[in-house]
Amino acid sequence: MSNKNKVLAKLGLTVLIGGLFIFATTRTLHFVQTNMTAADDQMSGYLFLLTTGAGAFIWLYVMLNLAEGAKQRAVAMLMAVIDLGGEIALAVADMFATAGQNGAIKKMAASEMEVFIYVAGGLVLLNIAAGFLFHFWDPETEAAEKARDIADNVSDAAFKMLNNPAMQQQMIAQLAPTLMRSVIGNVAQTISAQAGMHAGDGFGGMQITMGDGETYDIPAAQKKQEGLLDGLASKFGFERKRTPDAKPEVKEKPAPFPIVKESVTSPLPEADAEKEK
Repeated sequence: MSNKNKVLAKLGLTVLIGGLFIFATTRTLHFVQTNMTAADDQMSGYLFLLTTGAGAFIWLYVMLNLAEGAKQRAVAMLMAVIDLGGEIALAVADMFATAGQNGAIKKMAASEMEVFIYVAGGLVLLNIAAGFLFHFWDPETEAAEKARDIADNVSDAAFKMLNNPAMQQQMIAQLAPTLMRSVIGNVAQTISAQAGMHAGDGFGGMQITMGDGETYDIPAAQKKQEGLLDGLASKFGFERKRTPDAKPEVKEKPAPFPIVKESVTSPLPEADAEKEK
């Protein structure tokens, strides 16, 4: 077969499928807009096409380009077939209803119309459910779920081990000293603050020795205040320079007028000599 014939065959197949698809889509849209939507709500009919022919093409494209794993591909392929079947069913229903109204055949009974209404509702429900299943069966999502299940099992086993009285006693022996040091430190700081309030800045601090030999130095009241100022300086990002033990330098103020010390000499040196005698 020549290349020209192949191109013509592909073109003919495309025209055949495309033409019939457009015909079925128009019949489905007419059925939905005539029987399932209000006169002023025609947009719902176009949206419904996502559950029939348009949905079939979308699911087929998803299966070929997005689906990973057997479950996702199965969902996409199954929904493509279901949507295509729904397109054909509703197109046939519209042809029967239109022919009945034109007198070509007996009019469609209400019970028969009810069946196609249920079919349309089922298509909406299946497409929504398939979308959730497609995301739920994503390989990465399934791997994360399995990891969480393993973590939950390990956590449950760890708590069961901790319920053992021997394990609890071991935890108490290891953690009690740490908790006790923290409590004593808080109590000592409270006492230091209260002592500074009652005794002024002259409180000299204290030292606490634990049973294991570890000591805690509680600063004096005035040092505690200095530490608070240092903490504020560090929090707001500036440097605070202080010299706790330095005495302020006192500079003498200059006199308003200079004092000049002069030696006074008498104009009569002989008289001065006589006074000295």
